[in-house]
Amino acid sequence: MHMTGGRILVVEDDDSLRCVTRAQLERCGCEVAVAADASEALAVLAKLSVDLVITDLNLPGMSGLDLLNKVR
Repeated sequence: MHMTGGRILVVEDDDSLRCVTRAQLERCGCEVAVAADASEALAVLAKLSVDLVITDLNLPGMSGLDLLNKVR
């Protein structure tokens, strides 16, 4: 996959998956922000504009789908 630029928010409660996903996207030239849950993601989004949100569906508290609906 070849990609350059773009700011992506990765929302994943598993530390290992979050770290690997971030590393892979950064290798593709993306700027990556991370969050461990939906409330942290909303706080990041309040401060930062992103081009794409990649989220786990099963997050503690608010689901990934609920997060995306709220962001929309």
